[in-house]
Amino acid sequence: MTNEVLIKALRGNGYKVTPQRVAVYEALGACRNHPCAETLYKMLQPAHPRMSFATVYKVLEVLIKIGVVRSLDFGEGSTRFDLAAERHHHVRCVKCGRVTDVFGLQDKNLLHQARAETGMVLTGEDIVFYGLCRDCQ
Repeated sequence: MTNEVLIKALRGNGYKVTPQRVAVYEALGACRNHPCAETLYKMLQPAHPRMSFATVYKVLEVLIKIGVVRSLDFGEGSTRFDLAAERHHHVRCVKCGRVTDVFGLQDKNLLHQARAETGMVLTGEDIVFYGLCRDCQ
């Protein structure tokens, strides 16, 4: 996602475009490892030494609320974050914890089946596969 997408989403939801919001968004976009808030905070410290951990966390909450960031819970005790650029799923290594994006899976039958069996109106899904990455095999 580009900063223009972020700016449009912030303004369209009544939020100001702040340097902190842009910095957190850009840092998350530069990461491919689905960082937790603490990792993002540590990444941002050299360039933004006055930004607090609380600010990073509050920015993430706003970015989730406006739909440009997704929170991911892999049962590790801390939430990870990912840009919500394109619909995708994840594979997590059970040994080292590496999380990899998987694009293009055709899971329409799963969605239809879940809807049919539960009668719910589905608003989203989060599919995570678990296994061993190449380095841990």
